[in-house]
Amino acid sequence: MSKTYIPVALRELVRARAKSLCEYCLIREEDTYFGCQIDHILSEKHGGSTQESNLAYACSYCNRNKGSDIGSIVWEAQQFSRFFNPRVDQIWYVKIKDTSEIRPYKCKPHQIEQVHWAQTQTQLSATVIWATILKAFENWENPELDEIIAILNEDYPIHQITISMEQIKQMLNAAKNAADTRKKIWELMVIHEFDGNTDTATVFYKIANELDQDKRLIYKSIKNVQKIMKIEMTEYAS
Repeated sequence: MSKTYIPVALRELVRARAKSLCEYCLIREEDTYFGCQIDHILSEKHGGSTQESNLAYACSYCNRNKGSDIGSIVWEAQQFSRFFNPRVDQIWYVKIKDTSEIRPYKCKPHQIEQVHWAQTQTQLSATVIWATILKAFENWENPELDEIIAILNEDYPIHQITISMEQIKQMLNAAKNAADTRKKIWELMVIHEFDGNTDTATVFYKIANELDQDKRLIYKSIKNVQKIMKIEMTEYAS
């Protein structure tokens, strides 16, 4: 338990930054029995300060088991290893019970036999990047790279975005090409008086040769365009 009073505003900042997740095991606060607490990453016992940079949101299970300790012994290596620090560490290297494999992982403490942290820079996952790009297309007709970066930076540190930049550029270009293809398909369907209810194969055979794209992408894009057309027709009718 903290010896120093932690202001309400600071508590809320820590909770909001963690998105109401335990920053050690990643469990959602709503899924815990006792809720989450404000934890001193470096305990006050060892000179840790009550500042934003030294505070983490922790479930009672993690907070209780961590206590005021700052690390533990990795007996196989006969080395001291400090505990995971949510402010500076990105990966846990975990040895799962009853296995000999150590690999990057995120799971609850009771599933872990040994935990090794690494202050390493990991690239953003393709799923995160793609979801962000789709979000950007909802807000802008033709989003640019700096707008994608701005959205990503709401949840991820800039160094992680930087090392993922090539993948971000590639996926953004792919998304833009797909959007251009859908736009051209829409225009061609209007010219040929097709709509969302027209047989997809009929549309494909009529307009595929007018597009310089992979045929499988064209067919898939036609189906997407027809789906959008159907939605707009339904909204217009209502």
